[in-house]
Amino acid sequence: MYYETIFIVNPEVSQENTESITDNFVERVEKAGGRIVKREYWGSRPLAYSIAKRKRGHYVMLVTDGEPQAVETLEQAIRLDERIMRFLTTRLNELSD
Repeated sequence: MYYETIFIVNPEVSQENTESITDNFVERVEKAGGRIVKREYWGSRPLAYSIAKRKRGHYVMLVTDGEPQAVETLEQAIRLDERIMRFLTTRLNELSD
């Protein structure tokens, strides 16, 4: 079962710190028995609407393969991190290129 999680990191966080946040999330997923199939940093982009008076954010996508518990672990870690402004997880029927 594949799950795609996209999250937006506060724009005041540097790109290097965004990568380390993502590394931390990947580590948690792997400890929970999941596997990261795809990891993409989309860069700093404008938001569709302002969130907490911010108009930009660092976009990151993770595609996870594994049991739902691994995704729950990822979502729990995202919720606890104050630097994450928004996130969305969707279940994928098949993995696309």
